[in-house]
Amino acid sequence: MKGNRRFPLDIWGLVTLGIVGFYLLFLLYPMTSLLRQSIYDPLTGQFTMENFIRFFSRSYYFDTLLNSFKVSLTATFLSIIIGTPLAYLFAAYKIRGKALLNVLIVISSMSAPFIGAYSWILL
Repeated sequence: MKGNRRFPLDIWGLVTLGIVGFYLLFLLYPMTSLLRQSIYDPLTGQFTMENFIRFFSRSYYFDTLLNSFKVSLTATFLSIIIGTPLAYLFAAYKIRGKALLNVLIVISSMSAPFIGAYSWILL
């Protein structure tokens, strides 16, 4: 009855389990800890929204957050508008220089992290 297992304990099952554990340890735990600290008063331990009220009452932070949402929504919308027809054209038609265009698209999406890392190196 070896085939009735829901999660196989072979090497890939263990790798998957390790990746999920790594994800839980280094991503979810810090985020939940940060959220927990933001909604509880450190002195009394009582639930409070004072930190959020203080954050959103300052116009600098609120405007910055609003601008971030505007930029991200605009970038998402433009990516969908430009990317969907291009993906269809690449899949449906033979285009000369398709490999070069694919490389340019990948380079443009990968350049931002490299530029950021290079900026930190120059500091």
